[in-house]
Amino acid sequence: EHGVAFEVWAPRQIQERLRGQPGVVSQFLGGREWVERLCDADFAAQAADVTREDLKDRLEGLAQALSGETERSLETATRRLEQGDVAGVETLLASVRTGPGWDALTPDLKARTVRLQGSAALTRGDVGRAKVFSSEADAIAPASEPRLVALIAMNEHGAAAALEVLGEPDSPRGRSLRASLLLVTGETTAAERALDSM
Repeated sequence: EHGVAFEVWAPRQIQERLRGQPGVVSQFLGGREWVERLCDADFAAQAADVTREDLKDRLEGLAQALSGETERSLETATRRLEQGDVAGVETLLASVRTGPGWDALTPDLKARTVRLQGSAALTRGDVGRAKVFSSEADAIAPASEPRLVALIAMNEHGAAAALEVLGEPDSPRGRSLRASLLLVTGETTAAERALDSM
């Protein structure tokens, strides 16, 4: 009456029809064990390869999502540190580092996280801890600009030493730091030029 017809299959017919369909067997019957039972060995090997590729693709997707989430956490932590919420930043960054996805992050994201921990320690006045974080971050991935090292130098040796360490930065944060250090050393004209270049 509805145009639907059913065909009854014996177990052997089902197995014969599924023998060359390892993807269907894997997806709908629950994985490799059923593929090995129902499919030819060649098809089972193909299904294992497909399953590995699918798993690899899914893991790469999860790693990208995790990296995006960590990136947002670092942006939040940076804003909060600029607002003076050192304790909140330290808690946030510690949770990133102890979270289940830490090992999956890129070296750059790990290093940036650790450098931000160093900045929080420095803001708190703990130069020794900031140096430890800075060294740890450099061991993970070198910094594109030595901003944290320059700030440590400023705390230990003054603004002139920090300028020497910082050099000529390219990023807006680096140029802003350079302008600030120039102001501290009394080089107002050079600071104005640095600000104008931003």
